[in-house]
Amino acid sequence: MSFTPTPHSELLQSPLWGQVQTSAGRRVFYVKNCLIIKHALPFGKSLLYSPRPIITDEKKLNELAHKIAAIAKQEKAIFWKIDGIPKLRITNYKLLNSSTLQYPETFILDLSKTEDELLKNMKPKTRYNIGLARKKNITIRWSQNSRDIPLFYKLLDETANRQKIAIHKMQHYKNILSIFAKKNAAALGIAYYEDKPVAANLVTFYGDAATYLHGGTEHSHRNLMAPYLLQWETIQEAKQRGLRFYDLGGVAVHGGKIKEWAGITRFKEGFGGTLTDMGETYDVVFNRAWYALYKYCIRLKRIKFMHMKQWIALINYIGQLRLYSTIDIFIIICSQYQLLLGSNIIKYGLFGRI
Repeated sequence: MSFTPTPHSELLQSPLWGQVQTSAGRRVFYVKNCLIIKHALPFGKSLLYSPRPIITDEKKLNELAHKIAAIAKQEKAIFWKIDGIPKLRITNYKLLNSSTLQYPETFILDLSKTEDELLKNMKPKTRYNIGLARKKNITIRWSQNSRDIPLFYKLLDETANRQKIAIHKMQHYKNILSIFAKKNAAALGIAYYEDKPVAANLVTFYGDAATYLHGGTEHSHRNLMAPYLLQWETIQEAKQRGLRFYDLGGVAVHGGKIKEWAGITRFKEGFGGTLTDMGETYDVVFNRAWYALYKYCIRLKRIKFMHMKQWIALINYIGQLRLYSTIDIFIIICSQYQLLLGSNIIKYGLFGRI
């Protein structure tokens, strides 16, 4: 499975996606048609992020890094995260493999095929469930009205709680729909059973591709198979719009989330798309000391209860950088990460377990 730029790259590098970011209060930059999003970090620092940029050769990567270094200095950015590019090398800066903020793999359908061909390429169980949903009188309605977002969000939130996954606040989805819908480039697909919404998806129609971004279902009506019909009618809608591809969104066939994503991967795989690698993720580091501190804080943040020795080691480490006094560091970290320091002292004692 080799890397090629995907339709999702065009979506996440679009001016419309830039507007979604600015509506969330983030500053965006464009360098050689590459979208760069500024994310604030503690201590007045920041990171720069480019989701799925079209970078296919080392010359372009080095040119971009040189120009973005100037932005990084101005914005006090520690590093530039690049999501979804081929394996490349860089000069003058440290380039480190990193974790993706997007999904690493997806299934992509070729919409140049006829509907009969698309159905034939699906797994038998998927075709059966599409037909079953029709027999159960599931109906699909398309909406570009942001007043339908609470309906969508209720189903999304129920699904997220059930699957123990994190989602954005409702306003994020409102922003996507309202900004893209102005260009007729997004819609909510809502599945109904007896006038009750039982499934809903947020889909974009941008460039030459439709992309399934987010979706939710009602668990109590799972036997109606509404998500299958909703996906099929999304495919039909994309074909009617003359689009070439349908990106089914994130799956995990390889890598670290195979078990957690098994259900959604199996569901999407049933539609017969081509498994596509979304590329490598790199951090281009501009300040090595602050980057080391950032990575260390991220690791500690993932621990529910930190041992006091870890706190002391972190404080001493930052103190060696001579950026803040020891007591300032202690106060800042506690406030930034909202960790229950008092509970840790009681539980573990000042210098370790009691």
